[in-house]
Amino acid sequence: MIGIFQLADSLNRKSEHFFGIADNREQNISFQYPVEIIQTLALEGEDVDQGMAILEVKRHDLASSQNTLDEQIKKLKLEKNEAHQTITSQIESLVANKESTLADIDQKIHEVEARLQLIQHNKMLAESISGTRIAQEMPASETLEIADLEKKRHYTAQAIQAEINNLTQQLNATRRPVDAQIAELQGNKTELQRQNQSLKVTAQFNGRIGSIHFKPGDLVAAFQPIMTVNSLTPTNVKGFIQENILNEVRIGQTVWVKSITLNHDEPPLEGVVESLGNRIVEYPERIKKDPLINAWGRE
Repeated sequence: MIGIFQLADSLNRKSEHFFGIADNREQNISFQYPVEIIQTLALEGEDVDQGMAILEVKRHDLASSQNTLDEQIKKLKLEKNEAHQTITSQIESLVANKESTLADIDQKIHEVEARLQLIQHNKMLAESISGTRIAQEMPASETLEIADLEKKRHYTAQAIQAEINNLTQQLNATRRPVDAQIAELQGNKTELQRQNQSLKVTAQFNGRIGSIHFKPGDLVAAFQPIMTVNSLTPTNVKGFIQENILNEVRIGQTVWVKSITLNHDEPPLEGVVESLGNRIVEYPERIKKDPLINAWGRE
């Protein structure tokens, strides 16, 4: 029975211990566009606090892009003001034309009405002289002329007012094409301003300045590392389970981590499994028992 259990245990090897490498958190500073180093605000090996300014760079194409956007916005606003003034002038001209045209028609109506009054006056005068009532109807031509002038006045006022209303609607429109263009350019300008602010880099966590690869005045290509910041203490451990050993490790499980190089009397630290690799990978050189022998396992 003992032999059977030993054989089963050898075939179903299970280990609750495995090795790994403690990794410090690292902030690797680079940009996706060429920049010029203005100043480094920290030295190699210097401790920095989270939020502390550590680097300032300049992007040459940013200033020219901002100037171009400013000129385009200025041009569109000028065109908008000119269009506004043009429409305003057209409205004022139509209002004046309406008043003048209606005044002319009113004057003609007044003249015809004056002729009618003169005819009526002459009729009454003739009746007073003769002492008899004169049966005379109102002249048809003046009556028709007044009716035609009143119709003309109505339709003229209606047509001119329609033009005024149309121009007023254009003037008060909230989403004209030029407004949409200005809004788009303003959005692009805001994005450039945001990018300009990001050219002042701060430390993402408490740590220590690692390598500084450039000095003030240097031009740095896109994606080229400029500076690194390392955390003061490790925050993650990348462990490796040997491929021939079954180990019941799952995400979220509590594990205990202990250094093999520091004081062995130090109590282990509590950690949590954040992820499990699905592939079998080669062990790093640092944790191989024999550098000449390849070892494989799961991260």
